[in-house]
Amino acid sequence: MAHGDADKANAPAVTTHVTRTYTTSDGGSAFEDLDVPLDIQNWIGALSEGTGVHEIVFRQTSGAYDLSWHTAPCRQFIIMINGGVDVTVTSGETRRFQDGDILLVEDVTGQGHKSKAVDGQMRKSILVKLRDDVTFLPKHETPGRQTASLAEHATDAVGTPPEHNGASAAATEASHDRQATDAVDEQLRHAEEEYRRRHPASLAQHQRAAEVMPGGNTRTSLFATPFPVTLSRGEGCRVWDRDGHEYLDGVGEFTAGIAGHSHPVLRAAVEKALAGGINLGGHSENELRFAQAIQERFPSMKLLRFTNSGTEANLMAVSAALAFTGRSKVLVFQGGYHGACFTFKHAGSNPVNAPFEFVVGRYNDCKAAEKVIQQHGAVLGAVVVEGLQGSGGCIPATPAFMHQLRRSTQEVGALLIMDEVMTSRLAPGGLQTELSVTPDLTTLGKYLGGGLSFGAFGGRADIMAAFDPREAGSIPHAGTFNNNSLTMAAGLAGMTQVYTQSALDALNTRGEALRAELNRICDHCQLQWTGRGSMMWPHFVRGAITCSSDADAADPRLKKLLFMHLNREGVWTNSGCMINLSLPWDDAGDASLIAAVQSFLSEHISV
Repeated sequence: MAHGDADKANAPAVTTHVTRTYTTSDGGSAFEDLDVPLDIQNWIGALSEGTGVHEIVFRQTSGAYDLSWHTAPCRQFIIMINGGVDVTVTSGETRRFQDGDILLVEDVTGQGHKSKAVDGQMRKSILVKLRDDVTFLPKHETPGRQTASLAEHATDAVGTPPEHNGASAAATEASHDRQATDAVDEQLRHAEEEYRRRHPASLAQHQRAAEVMPGGNTRTSLFATPFPVTLSRGEGCRVWDRDGHEYLDGVGEFTAGIAGHSHPVLRAAVEKALAGGINLGGHSENELRFAQAIQERFPSMKLLRFTNSGTEANLMAVSAALAFTGRSKVLVFQGGYHGACFTFKHAGSNPVNAPFEFVVGRYNDCKAAEKVIQQHGAVLGAVVVEGLQGSGGCIPATPAFMHQLRRSTQEVGALLIMDEVMTSRLAPGGLQTELSVTPDLTTLGKYLGGGLSFGAFGGRADIMAAFDPREAGSIPHAGTFNNNSLTMAAGLAGMTQVYTQSALDALNTRGEALRAELNRICDHCQLQWTGRGSMMWPHFVRGAITCSSDADAADPRLKKLLFMHLNREGVWTNSGCMINLSLPWDDAGDASLIAAVQSFLSEHISV
């Protein structure tokens, strides 16, 4: 479209027809038809080139509204909004418009509006050009005042832009912030209502569970508001809830479910172990073979011992380090999670953390790590670190950071403990081999138990020798289920037949490609996916994330919206939306997750 004076002079008038809906004093509803003549001659130049073609969708969020218009031969028109409306354009922006707000748009098809199904309801939509700086006019008291305001703004749009002092600019920004906040709250309210409607059986079970467990919960990481969904079964990389919904399993049992659900090899191993007797109360052949398989894959573990979980493994490793060094302090890092009694996700202390003398450092900060290790060197017994903070947001450690920890601990005589409970699945021999760092002790857990309770710790022979019961004064380490026959059988079968190194390599390659694609489709907005290999985590912030505090500015409501949206779209996640791929996950799984995220972006992210 040309923008010269001749075009402006020939511009036709536009009439906007509005049906205004309002509530009367007695609580009833009333309607008022208004025909508002608007001369947009001076507006033609306002839609300058380069704004692109967008689809604008009118979505009712509160109150009632009706839109209608005619444009004569002109393809530009003005729309007056009645009731609360979220206007979303495909470029990624959503604005909250109130009763009486006005938009100037251009119909690039010349075909007018069309109906479109959104969330199962018919919405009005139109392909338009939309200019951020001139399309929104604030509401005024009467339609007559709105017409006058249009004339005033039209002159500013094609002539000299109106002057804005600092106060008015700040007020405008604050107004937009309030509108965005209102939009998020409204969308979240609708999402929660839909979530409740979809899961009545889960709600009923949650209410019954709350009578016997605090909050109906015995595992905090599985809780979600307004209530958690109850699962009934799983197969491959799919799970089903009590209300009959099927999901792609993105939780992957927080990395422990790498083999998927009821893998035939693992099931056969467990059935064979059951037939041979449960918990015989003695050593078994599988115990030896399983330990040998672990040592072969993780060569830094010269000697090792089994536990019942990753939490226990870390508890024993830290205790062993302090006993070996004769020191009292343990350096951990913000955002770290090493088990139920080793949680450092937040600045405050976890009241159930093990009673060690913890020093909390900043993850991925080489200089700070060097300084704090030197500062506490004489009393520092251990440094505990993940090569990728799993539950802390899938934040990878830099090689430089890990090498700094290795150098500094060696300088002061502290032991370096690598928590590979989650990360051992990400590289041959765990991330320690990928990062070229040999720790003094390593802890394992999760998937290595073949889907059953499992943990292990081990490392340098001189450190682990303290647990040798043949020696006088050795450290006792008992545990009824440390070498239980079911875990030993399933773990051995898994290590040697299921999650072989080639299988893990293929899975991690898939994960890298999937995360790259998710970041590509999210590149235009304030959403990114961090992680490594088959583990990933979404963050609603821009900029590099090297420490958990880098993501603190994220709006938690957006994460909740994503969680509920993925649930609706058939992707099973926890409330943090962590994604852990499993071996049965295939191209169809990739496509399902990508489609779910794309639909989330189009419906919500622009708020």
